[in-house]
Amino acid sequence: MNPLLGTPANQSSCIVLNWIPKGEFILVVGNSIRTAETAYAAAHGGAVIPNDAPTVPLTDLRWDFPTRPGAVRHAQDGVIDLDNGTWCKVGAKKMAGGPAGIAATWTIVHWAGQG
Repeated sequence: MNPLLGTPANQSSCIVLNWIPKGEFILVVGNSIRTAETAYAAAHGGAVIPNDAPTVPLTDLRWDFPTRPGAVRHAQDGVIDLDNGTWCKVGAKKMAGGPAGIAATWTIVHWAGQG
């Protein structure tokens, strides 16, 4: 569910962070941003994702933890599904910063398509 659309959210997800080493988490998140920036540049003539532009949709970032089964948990109506998920997608918005490779600040807005 997308909480930004006002739909009741009976689904949620979480990452069990103590199952993922900090360095691996940072690498996965950083690589997802780099992938999103590269794809945006390819589709928009080399342009970078704009900072906090109201007309720009959220960027989907996919976080993969293939060697960490169960690190991503899904719940529906408060019941946790122990399906050993290893990835999730988040909707994110770049708030500040430059092109790929330059320090930027991102805000994670919601989860989507957890697996």
